[in-house]
Amino acid sequence: MPRATYLAVGLITVLYAGSSWAMSVAIGPARIVERSRTEGVETIFTLAAGHLGGGMATAGRVLFLTSLLAALLSFHNTVARYLFALGREHVLPAALGRTGRRTAAPVVASTVQSGLGLVVIVLYAWQGWDPLVRLFFWGGVWGGFGVLLLLTATSIAVTAYFARHPDQRAPDNSWRTAIAPALAAASLLAVLVLALRNFATLLGVDPGSGLRWQLPATYAAAAAAGVAYALILAARRPAVYAAVGLGTNTATGHATTMSTRPPDARGGATGTPQ
Repeated sequence: MPRATYLAVGLITVLYAGSSWAMSVAIGPARIVERSRTEGVETIFTLAAGHLGGGMATAGRVLFLTSLLAALLSFHNTVARYLFALGREHVLPAALGRTGRRTAAPVVASTVQSGLGLVVIVLYAWQGWDPLVRLFFWGGVWGGFGVLLLLTATSIAVTAYFARHPDQRAPDNSWRTAIAPALAAASLLAVLVLALRNFATLLGVDPGSGLRWQLPATYAAAAAAGVAYALILAARRPAVYAAVGLGTNTATGHATTMSTRPPDARGGATGTPQ
């Protein structure tokens, strides 16, 4: 798993950096931003058509659509699993922790996620908003910034945890428990600052647009709401608060999961939703 993860991250880095470099060379560093604002997501395809021919541009669009479908499926599954886990631990309504009797899949959480997606589709159709720009592009930038925040927070958390618990650090493993997390935290913080400073450019909007601070501010609001809810849980439902993140190791999660599974699946490792 570590090798596969490092390989995937390395390939993504090379592809992203190479694509950005190729586009800036084809258009010119001084024109790439304006061209991207004008053509949006079509920029890379029009460049491919001009240099490689229409067939290559069409192939790129097909690959983009299939990749988008794969990303949507992955996103749906991830959100459904988070809702399922939070429902199983009674952080959110317990109904979200119910699974299908035949497949042990998180059917309730998946249905809720599908319903939310349908609401978004109907809203965009009703308002006449361009989904390529206002949903996929803006949403992609916004979501990517959220992932960057999570990565930064995780690196800081790992560094802080082992700093508070030095007894849990292996003597011969300081690279993984101290040096690497600290380097990652510092690097990610630098990238985070750059992303905030250039958020309007990333979105392709005017520097004076309110979106440049409204979208990042939603993460601060979500974090504040999460902390407030955690404090409420700790004060009013300490057993639930203490079990957050323990999954099937919790008594409530175990009971919730088992009650919705067929008898032949109980206790089986392959049918246990994680």
